[in-house]
Amino acid sequence: ILFISSSVALIIIILLNNFFLLKNYLIKIKYYINLSRYFGVNDFIILKNLNISFFVLLTLSFSISYPIFKVLIDYYFNYTLSNDFIKMYLLTYLLYNLTILIILSIQCKIYMKNLNEL
Repeated sequence: ILFISSSVALIIIILLNNFFLLKNYLIKIKYYINLSRYFGVNDFIILKNLNISFFVLLTLSFSISYPIFKVLIDYYFNYTLSNDFIKMYLLTYLLYNLTILIILSIQCKIYMKNLNEL
């Protein structure tokens, strides 16, 4: 019960943290979103470009952190990582990517609806 409750609390903290970070990011690029809309860029194109950029950044961060994490585990714990570790790592990567991109998409759609300064 302690493991499940701590996992749920950690997931909620991570989701709330990303929610506010993405909101802050959208506020910072408000000017560029408006400028893009003035020149006729569709909201779907803006959303697609933001999702692609976040996907690339998350993929780079996970691909860089995997060898570092593997070396640290092998060095400090003298534990050889099994084939299950890569499956768990990929599952974590996919779930994290999915949740971040869904949160970004929902927030961006809501933010762009409220941004109608045209």
